[in-house]
Amino acid sequence: FFFGRMMYMKQYTEEELSGIYENLSENLKEALFSTATSRNILNTCKRNDVPNENIGDVAEAVGYVLLGLLPPEELEIFISQKTGLSPEVSKDVVREIARFILFPLKDEIANLYDITKKDKAEGIEKSPSGVGAKKIPEENTRENVIAENNDLYREPIE
Repeated sequence: FFFGRMMYMKQYTEEELSGIYENLSENLKEALFSTATSRNILNTCKRNDVPNENIGDVAEAVGYVLLGLLPPEELEIFISQKTGLSPEVSKDVVREIARFILFPLKDEIANLYDITKKDKAEGIEKSPSGVGAKKIPEENTRENVIAENNDLYREPIE
């Protein structure tokens, strides 16, 4: 969530994270606890001179992406704000993470975030564990906004 220029991440309970984890694909579950993922994060941080005390924050951010809690396009700003690293260093770190960790899982990650987008487009907002879904008010749905404007050539902005 953005407030001004700062991004804040909701704190999840162990039960919520467990529920989220259970709904992941096997490849994402494996990647979360893989030694290869850990090694890639560590090597990326070392190559980019990330201080040791910030490596855990980078790993946490990657975990949020793999769990479906942080969209990959927000990873760079999240790491920069969480660690205090310069935008250039954060960009380099995210570039390597995208190449070595996220790209091999691109289909699973796309599917994970596409499901979230579809739920919102259908008017369903799920809690992170998938329990307690609630209906988004009708007047806020994209289809109703488009229908109101009656512009056949206008493409929706996502």
